[in-house]
Amino acid sequence: MGRLGCLAQGLQLRQLAFWGALAYMRSMATMISEVYDALVSAGAPEDKARSAAEALANYESRFSKVDADLLVLKWMTGFILAGVAGVVIKTFFP
Repeated sequence: MGRLGCLAQGLQLRQLAFWGALAYMRSMATMISEVYDALVSAGAPEDKARSAAEALANYESRFSKVDADLLVLKWMTGFILAGVAGVVIKTFFP
């Protein structure tokens, strides 16, 4: 596989991680409204409940981005380990 093939494969993994994070964030939007509704029903003022739900949404979106980045790093580490194992095997077992 050439250099462009590796770059294309890395780009595909990055896109996969992006779309996975996007789907995760879309599913989180309903949970934010649930948190907002729960806070309002518990007696919190609406403006404070809204700001708390937005703060929670910000944390969740940051965590989903970190998860997506970790997915790409795991795949990259796996490819590097496979390459090193191939070099070691080829060196000791000609």
